[in-house]
Amino acid sequence: GDSKVTDMMVSREGETVKLTKEFCCEGPVEDWLTGIIDSMFLTLKSLILDGYTTYVENPRTAWIFLYPCQVVCYVTRIWYTLETHQAFDQMEDGNEMALKDFLKQQKTQLDGLIGLVLGELTKGDRKKLVTLITIDVHSRDVIGRIVDEKVESGASFQWLSQLRYYWDE
Repeated sequence: GDSKVTDMMVSREGETVKLTKEFCCEGPVEDWLTGIIDSMFLTLKSLILDGYTTYVENPRTAWIFLYPCQVVCYVTRIWYTLETHQAFDQMEDGNEMALKDFLKQQKTQLDGLIGLVLGELTKGDRKKLVTLITIDVHSRDVIGRIVDEKVESGASFQWLSQLRYYWDE
């Protein structure tokens, strides 16, 4: 039939995300269109919160396949920001190797993604990995510059001038 009920959103690339609840697209278009946008927002917010909390519970190379691309990209940036702040805090507490150790962690994470992208993947998963590799390479380069310039504070211009993601309820 000609159903006006939807339970998912589909990206241009064909990635599907199940909505947290079904949505009926009936009545004045301006009403249901606003409603579906709100539903999409709440669904992504729920997935981002879930992804944020499960990020440390799974190996990153497995975790990325549990969530849609937008969620993976956003949550990894939240954790990158958090881990960078933690490294700066550790430096201020006397651990001179904190940022260098974080840089090593980033390189290990990149190696894991590169290993995955060389394997058999769906078109969508390959695109997700290539996107994440691109973002992670930039992040690695930012931390590499911060290490090379011997920056020691999270209040430095070198760090504050970067795009940072945070999770606030």
